[in-house]
Amino acid sequence: MMPRFNFKTAITIFNAVKNFVFIVLLILFHFASGQEVKVKVVDAVSGEVVQSAIMITGQDSIETDEFGIISITDKPSGEILIKKEGYMPVRFILPEGSGFVIRLEPQDSFEKTDTPFMKGLSRNGKRVGVWSYYDREDELTLKVNHTTGEILYLEKSKGPYVIEENGLWIEKELKSYPRYLGSESELYHVLANNLRYPKRARQRRKDGTIYLVFEVNTDGMAGKFKLYNDIGFGCGEEVLRAFSLVTNAWLPAVDDSGLHASRFILPVKFTISGKKYKKSDNPPVDLPMANWLSEVVITAFGN
Repeated sequence: MMPRFNFKTAITIFNAVKNFVFIVLLILFHFASGQEVKVKVVDAVSGEVVQSAIMITGQDSIETDEFGIISITDKPSGEILIKKEGYMPVRFILPEGSGFVIRLEPQDSFEKTDTPFMKGLSRNGKRVGVWSYYDREDELTLKVNHTTGEILYLEKSKGPYVIEENGLWIEKELKSYPRYLGSESELYHVLANNLRYPKRARQRRKDGTIYLVFEVNTDGMAGKFKLYNDIGFGCGEEVLRAFSLVTNAWLPAVDDSGLHASRFILPVKFTISGKKYKKSDNPPVDLPMANWLSEVVITAFGN
């Protein structure tokens, strides 16, 4: 005897199968649409989680939960911004992986510099984020992101620069010219505040101009220092000592073929108060081809 067909049971089984298929399709769609990624946001100083931080990806914005976590299933292709009042904003491209920790720096942990010649933030004596530099008061010369190393703005070149190419020193128009990585006013301020007229030179009323020649390599480091017309009595050593206190950070020369070394000359003039000097445009010694920096003058008063 064949069992009787129960229509109600059939409907129940059909619905159960339909729901199962729907769940399977939902799971498949979830994995097809992208791996779930969890981003945890913490305070860079205390290590505590940061609640209600906002992540902005394109047109969407998501807040961190009570555990400082944001979960996303579709990996953004562009730049992500995470911000929270009282913290420095962070921009980044989400790398491959399923879990990341983003550390937000509290704004009160930074030291602010705001002078006519440079503006930016430092932490533990190190410059971070975007800094603006002005060789002349309130005229932007250079803008740098010290965290990423990106040059955001560089004043237009004023002419050809001396660089090394294929073992030769030549003058050439450049894509990006070599210069001090900061305000030149800062460079000269460091030199002016630290140069001392050596006592032996003062006593012997020794004066003259010393020329410090140095190279900036493709890593932006100054080196290969050489003194020309050293007037002696500790003056040359004093020029080297004072220059060593300048932060060793320079922009390398760049043209269409890549990075190049460059060379500079810094004249340092030792003068005696009350003594008259004739103006001369010609150095007393033969100097190598180089880019000239402005002259620094130090004057001795009395003995």
